[in-house]
Amino acid sequence: MASNLITLDKHPSELSFPPTLPLELAMQTGSVPDICDSYGLTTEQFDRLSATPAFQAALVEAQKTVQEEGGTFRMQARSMSPSLLGVAYDMVHNDTETPPAVKADLIKSVIRFAGLDASIEQKGAAAGKAVGNALQINIHLP
Repeated sequence: MASNLITLDKHPSELSFPPTLPLELAMQTGSVPDICDSYGLTTEQFDRLSATPAFQAALVEAQKTVQEEGGTFRMQARSMSPSLLGVAYDMVHNDTETPPAVKADLIKSVIRFAGLDASIEQKGAAAGKAVGNALQINIHLP
């Protein structure tokens, strides 16, 4: 797996781990020793990693997600997304094989996924204005 992302011999502020490690632990894809072995982690390294606040927070978040309906599917999709972004990048920058319409859709999708789509904010603002400017008249008849 991605054992090159685990940096336990550096300064604690530079500690990192593969994003799939807490996911696999939360989904219990195997025993902890087997999962650690697949990442090339020794028991001592895993103990040090487990003591870090960043890893603890990632594991808690992964465990919460697993408990939600459809959470396992979402976690698997999230773990795939970095590699899929790489595929999208390659497709957008391929001048001969990817049709222009597909490139445009990929660019729009990535912008939307990143939360940089201004139309979403504008729709939300328009909805807020419509509610904020509503006029209500109550007539009480005897």
